[in-house]
Amino acid sequence: MEPLILIPSTSTQAASAETPSPKAFFGTATSAYQVEGMANQDGRGPSIWDVFIKKPGIVANNGTGDIAVDQYHRYKKEEMMLGRSFDANSATNFKRLKIPMWSWQNGAGKVNWKGVAYYNRLINYLLEKGITPYANLYHYDLPEALEKKYNGLLSEKVVKSRREGLEFSWILFGMNLLQDQRQTTMQRKEQEIFMLDDVKHGVPIGPRANSYWLYNVPWGMYKALMYIKEHYKNPTVILSENGMDDPGNVTLRQGLHDTTRINFYKGYLTQLKKAADDGANVVGYFAWSLLDNFEWRLGYTARFGIVYVDYTNLKRYPKMSALLV
Repeated sequence: MEPLILIPSTSTQAASAETPSPKAFFGTATSAYQVEGMANQDGRGPSIWDVFIKKPGIVANNGTGDIAVDQYHRYKKEEMMLGRSFDANSATNFKRLKIPMWSWQNGAGKVNWKGVAYYNRLINYLLEKGITPYANLYHYDLPEALEKKYNGLLSEKVVKSRREGLEFSWILFGMNLLQDQRQTTMQRKEQEIFMLDDVKHGVPIGPRANSYWLYNVPWGMYKALMYIKEHYKNPTVILSENGMDDPGNVTLRQGLHDTTRINFYKGYLTQLKKAADDGANVVGYFAWSLLDNFEWRLGYTARFGIVYVDYTNLKRYPKMSALLV
């Protein structure tokens, strides 16, 4: 999961009486490596995760993102399905998507035009359906070529490559970007704040989700947002991810009836509204995740989605929580 993102907002979306602030928007999030597939096709070079997971036992059941949930080919079907499932004015009018570095650089300073074409198709389709995309340009999948060339994120030269990617993405896609170089210092500070322990004095501070590291602690949302307000001159805040997981082996029937997730979102959104009412400048919120997907070292043993994915045929089914979020 990612920390909060603090950036100026360009949204002018009017809010309903239920939203935390007049400028607030809500959406769902996805991550390229976790949903797209096509790991070895259309000019995509390997990321550090493609290399990392080759070691047996690193990922549960030796899962990979080679196919993931095949959003590369299925994005139209799932957006059409969501359009039928949700009201036109629902939270899903905004979507956080991940544009990986391979789409513009291929890890070696060369543009991968097939990757660019895919994101153009995806973005245009989202806009056609009335969904505003927000782009996140880094989500753990640094090109392996940059890892080898610069020793990865330990080198400041990667910052230059990232800046080039931001500029290139802005020129090509001209959209809302959830990350830019202005955030670097703030994000370092955020990580000190928001990597909060879920256990205090050996006692869990809330009920655990499926993941061993994830607990349901809604009041932590309020506490974190108010800390930002009081210690960082109340900057604009977008929450890029918030969610919980069920076990990967739940059946379709069990998975669709996700009342625990519904209560999770109700609790966190209540605390989000409380923080906004108390002056926190929070303008956006993305639920993690739109789809059940490849969850890094947990592989397919954790389901965070508000949409159930049948991993045998990759069909999508909206869960009860999809109607809330």
